[in-house]
Amino acid sequence: MRFNRLDLNLLVALEVLLTECSTTKAAKRLYLSQPATSSVLSRLRDYFQDPLLQSQGRSMIRTPRGDSLLQPVREVLQQLRAISDIGAEFNPATATQHFRIVATDYVVSVLLAPLANRISEEAPGITLEIAPPYPDADVALARRDIDLIVGPRDHLAGDHRQQALLHDDYVCVLWNQHPEVGPQITREQFANLPHVTVQFSAAGGRSGARDWVESQLGVQRRVEITAANFSCLPEFLVGSRRIATMRRGMVQQLLRWHPLRMAELPQPVPAMEEVMQWSAIVDNDRAHRWLRNALTELAAQHAAGARPAPRAVLSGAAIALPPLSALAA
Repeated sequence: MRFNRLDLNLLVALEVLLTECSTTKAAKRLYLSQPATSSVLSRLRDYFQDPLLQSQGRSMIRTPRGDSLLQPVREVLQQLRAISDIGAEFNPATATQHFRIVATDYVVSVLLAPLANRISEEAPGITLEIAPPYPDADVALARRDIDLIVGPRDHLAGDHRQQALLHDDYVCVLWNQHPEVGPQITREQFANLPHVTVQFSAAGGRSGARDWVESQLGVQRRVEITAANFSCLPEFLVGSRRIATMRRGMVQQLLRWHPLRMAELPQPVPAMEEVMQWSAIVDNDRAHRWLRNALTELAAQHAAGARPAPRAVLSGAAIALPPLSALAA
């Protein structure tokens, strides 16, 4: 079907091309060969009389015209999907959506890993792309460059839909043969023992869990090592006197794989609230609602103490995990 000489079928390809800024990545999402995708881009360039994407070094960026087209095209496609969804049921078993989620280390460990397992079983055609928090993620959410942000409420910005998922408190984690600390660390031990911390994103301009815990306890820690993410933290704890302060849920995950144990803090520290955030434009999108409902259910299971299924090799869901860093608490 054509409108003003534009083949409306090309709108889907246009949105994907302008989002990915790569014919290779767009081809995978469109289930086309790369030559076919390049041909589609050529047709779009002819119609709009603009390159839409242009080379910059080894990558491609949107032209100003491409930038101006992306959001309107997304809104048109979203409206068309909403119309086509009227009266239709979402079937996860046959769905082929691709979701981009921005999340902290904690959320990846506690919620997104179980989500990937659930997708593998229930919705093998759905794929996930996960990235660590970054500046202006809320702007990307408004542009639909990403589908969901999950992180601490205090670190979220923007006027978007929100839903609380989890409340989790802080504990100390240490080597399971630590010679000094018992079931509860004393204030003196907390102040004097060497600490390993994980730094928040410097670019994001947020303070880390280090500042939060110290302000709550009124104790300044002796930080010996500052790591980029939690994945390497056990290496700095096992066989040492060092301790770290982490969210309880993530410590429980680490205890399954490393010779570590937890100790309660000298006094309780207020729990941090994890929230998911999404654009209002996808409020009624059936696939997006399924994703949000799945996360809500997994969060409830975690809060109730139900252990998710052991992590297995994903047979269906494709999940892209870049090196996790930043905003880990």
